[in-house]
Amino acid sequence: SLAGALPRLLGGAGTAAGPSTRAQTVSPHLATTGVDPLARLRTPTGLAGCIASLTGPDDSGLPLALDYASFEGKPALVVLLPDNRPSKVDFWVVGPTCTQAESALLYYARVDRPT
Repeated sequence: SLAGALPRLLGGAGTAAGPSTRAQTVSPHLATTGVDPLARLRTPTGLAGCIASLTGPDDSGLPLALDYASFEGKPALVVLLPDNRPSKVDFWVVGPTCTQAESALLYYARVDRPT
């Protein structure tokens, strides 16, 4: 569940500097098809463009955590961004087609920051 993953993501399993260790494992889709649908989002340019679609012009664009995962059985990128309120975080789940022009939003929630 996304709510259960929040403390793990903020606890250091994923970082703003790069994907979590889970991203280094072979995704089920890649294992069965030989194609990684999230490959573009694993590049600095692809990732930066996607994150830019989720942030405002005044935001730093630096996520608190990233995780390459699946959502409802589909490949997805989970991005945790700071909210303008210190007690909240923004939880974004986007599909592989996320670009600067289109977020490919699958799920969004503003949640309480774990203490």
